[in-house]
Amino acid sequence: MLDVEFNDWAGEPKGAPFLAWSEQRVYFPAAYDRSSWVGSAPRNPQADGQPHIGSW
Repeated sequence: MLDVEFNDWAGEPKGAPFLAWSEQRVYFPAAYDRSSWVGSAPRNPQADGQPHIGSW
């Protein structure tokens, strides 16, 4: 599924649901205002927290 191309500005969120872990990050699907992308967050809690996911 990670090799499937998608149009990131095409209406509904695209792509399959997923969670993926690396040694430092957790990756997940994100969407806002008809745009889709891969978001990530630290795998372990960070002193400075996690910024908002999405555009402002």
